Amino acid sequence: MDLPKHNIQELSALLNARQYEVLLKQVVGLVEQYPASSFLFKALGIAKLNLDQPRDAISALKEAESIRPGDPGVIHHLGMAYYRSGQLAEGILELERIIEKNPSNTIALCTVGKMLIDSGKFEHALEYADKASKNGDMERGVLLIRAEAYYKLQRLTEALANYQQIAEKFPDDLGSQLNLANTLRMLGQFSEAEAIYRAVLDRDPKRMSAFSNYFYAKHYNPVYTTPASFWSEIKDWDSRFAPSDVRRHAASDCNPHRCLRLGFLSKGFRLHPVGSMITSALEALSRTEFKLIAYSLSYVDDRLTRRLKARFDVWHPVSSFKDEELADKIQQDEIDILFDLCGHSDGQRLAVIAREPAPLIVKWVGGLVDTTGPTAINYLLSDAIETPLGADRYYVEKLIRLPNDYICYLPSDDAPAVGPLPAEANGFITLGCFNNPAKINPHVIGYWAQLLHALPESRILLKGAHYADESFAQEVQRQFFVYGIDAARLILEPSSPHQQLLEAYNRVDIALDPWPYSGGLTTCEALLMGVPVVTLPGPTFAGRHSATHLVNAGLPELVADDWETYQRRTPDIASNLMRLNRLKNEL
Repeated sequence: MDLPKHNIQELSALLNARQYEVLLKQVVGLVEQYPASSFLFKALGIAKLNLDQPRDAISALKEAESIRPGDPGVIHHLGMAYYRSGQLAEGILELERIIEKNPSNTIALCTVGKMLIDSGKFEHALEYADKASKNGDMERGVLLIRAEAYYKLQRLTEALANYQQIAEKFPDDLGSQLNLANTLRMLGQFSEAEAIYRAVLDRDPKRMSAFSNYFYAKHYNPVYTTPASFWSEIKDWDSRFAPSDVRRHAASDCNPHRCLRLGFLSKGFRLHPVGSMITSALEALSRTEFKLIAYSLSYVDDRLTRRLKARFDVWHPVSSFKDEELADKIQQDEIDILFDLCGHSDGQRLAVIAREPAPLIVKWVGGLVDTTGPTAINYLLSDAIETPLGADRYYVEKLIRLPNDYICYLPSDDAPAVGPLPAEANGFITLGCFNNPAKINPHVIGYWAQLLHALPESRILLKGAHYADESFAQEVQRQFFVYGIDAARLILEPSSPHQQLLEAYNRVDIALDPWPYSGGLTTCEALLMGVPVVTLPGPTFAGRHSATHLVNAGLPELVADDWETYQRRTPDIASNLMRLNRLKNEL
């Protein structure tokens, strides 16, 4: 029996009006009566998808597809349902079916482009943006894909141009305004970035992501030199963003001898600083005493992801979950202690944390630049170097100072052999910094230039994705030239595959840590490759990563108390190649 025409018209009107809850009730009442109606199952799937039930939507849409194969609307929503449920490969395959039949379907092309970005296939995403642009419609969608792909590829000048176009043509797109500010921050244009962050917050004071981006970006800016300048921004986080009607989820079983359920929320369960700093610690935990549950905000599945999956007892892909849905999921899983591994950085889900979905919440690595802000977080894992005595007053959380380092570095399994000291063959010292180039600002360049002057014939090797951008590289050369350093003494290289990046340390004698935002994983990798790192701690947690890694590696002499000491320490190390070579081999 076919679904009557008047029912189709009524349900279509509800679809067009986006009244999905009403639509769902009516469809459920009709499905048993008309079980062979593709339209009903399609409407059911669309309603479920828009009510944040993507897994149920997949089931309904597959039923619609089996009844009437080839309906582009069903296929598109099925692809979106797979995407929302974290099954990107399946989602892409569904949308490719549409593109195969209709290569000019811009919506499908842009949707696949977005999925490819989330899968880490940025160059491939650009190909889809190019195909979509030929159709002349969905200009905003095409610009967004290009901007995000270029940003992920660290082709920042191109990303900036696309975000600027979006900002000019679509001024109400506050999300793109934030991405524009993030791009400016990565280019070292801190004041311009902060002006945009503040403008977005003026228009939407409750936009938590705008505040997180703004607060995170401040840690790169060398004009902020005291913990108080950050504390004044973050201390009122609760009054600005926390929901008012929250009740802490309590443990249902307080037996002190039972297995504890530990939840970990992160976008970094992969080849990423978070993955490199938690894996070996988690693997050391007793399986009988702790059950580990992962809430992964990333679609990437690399070799470190697979290693982590082998340790976790349960793995939940939750990128598509809304905040309330994710908080409910954590409560339902009866997590005893929830570890936030996002902070204010990429993937931040502080709105989930603020809902207090676990009896205890702990902040650990991942966007850990300072106090986090929500009083929902009970503790912060640190150490006595990252948070020296007296720092507690600038933290909302109670500090747990671990006896050594606050992380446990997992050395790369593809690390090359440590080579001989480069200076012995070159006849001059090569300094180096492989940190995110956004951390290198005119302030620190001025001090590095003094070091180059103090070490005749020396060179500095700077390596990072930004240096593939000719405009960015020229600006760095200009900033060094202001201090009398010719471009011939600068070696600017783009990023490389990881093993090649590590191999490049065999061309560096001494690494320089940036300021005020220190290196973390970068410092660990330099030590792994036998290269000492000279650091001056910054004013916050973000500025003291290298200091704690060096002190806990037995190298406190590489941590300077001030710029004068920093300036003396590097030439002193460089003055004795026999001692430097011995240090390299010991590291």
